[in-house]
This record gives sequence, structure tokens and C-alpha cells, in this order.
Amino acid sequence: MSFGQDSCVDDLFRKLKNKAIQLLSRREHGVAELIGKLSVARQPDALLRGQRHEVAVKVVEELLQRDYVSDERFAEMTVRGRANQGRGPMRIRQELQQKKVPGEIAEHAMEAAEIDWFANAIAMREKKFGLGVVSDMKLKAKQQRFLQYKGYGFDHIQHAMEAVNDACDEY
Repeated sequence: MSFGQDSCVDDLFRKLKNKAIQLLSRREHGVAELIGKLSVARQPDALLRGQRHEVAVKVVEELLQRDYVSDERFAEMTVRGRANQGRGPMRIRQELQQKKVPGEIAEHAMEAAEIDWFANAIAMREKKFGLGVVSDMKLKAKQQRFLQYKGYGFDHIQHAMEAVNDACDEY
């Protein structure tokens, strides 16, 4: 390596580190997500063509050592945030998998959140459709598809459909 290229790599390291800290100041990021964002070059530099990804990995390793970035924290924040938005466990797991969060970390975050998915499914159905007994099969199917799209499993959907119907029968 020539002297000029070393200074370019150091400059790239500083730029990527600043970019990473800027991204992390807005919200939590997973390790793979952050590496992906840092590896994309808006203006490719001919001198550093193949090194951008390697430098991005080194930046993220340093941030990991300083505990600025954490897959565990990212997974916990994602689970909590998405559950508050009404998303179900299947959709949240899929999102974490797409963001390349390791499976054991994702499962730990799902368990640690201690979310009552059955109550969430009922709340989503109530918010979208109200508390009514559904006798029309098309409307019932529409409500079930909605909950399935949100990421709830069959048990959660059945519970939401029955619990709401039970509440209406009591009046």
C-alpha cells in the first residue's frame, strides 16, 4: 500500500465512524444493518473500491467494543416498538430476520418483552372493526386476514374472534 492510500483509508474510517454515530443518534441499528448502510457508497472512490466494506466492518467492531451498537438492544427496541404499533409476533420475527439479527437474540428479545399477544390481537381487531358479533362470513374472513397480515398466528386470531364475541354475548 502506498502512503496516499493509507491516509485515504484513515479518512474513510473517520467519515464512516461519523456517519455511524449520526445514524445511531436517530435510532438503534443492528450490526448487519449498520454495516450495510455504511458499505453503500454514494460517490465511489476509485482508490478505495474494494475497501469500503472492510472499513465499515472495522468501524462497527469499534462501536461494538464501546457498546454504541448492540443487536440485543436493537432487537428489544424493535419488538417493543412494533408490538406497540399492533404488529404480531410472526411479523416481528420476520422483520428481525430480514435485518439479520441472530435467531437466539431475536427469540430472547421476544420473550423478554413479556407481551400479551392475545390481548394485542383483541385490541387490533377492536380498533379496526369494533366489538361486534360477526355473522357474515365475508366480514369474518376479512377480519381474520387483517390479523394474519399484522403477524398474528392462528391461535391469536381465534382468541380475538372468540373473546370479542364472548364480550358482546354478555350484554
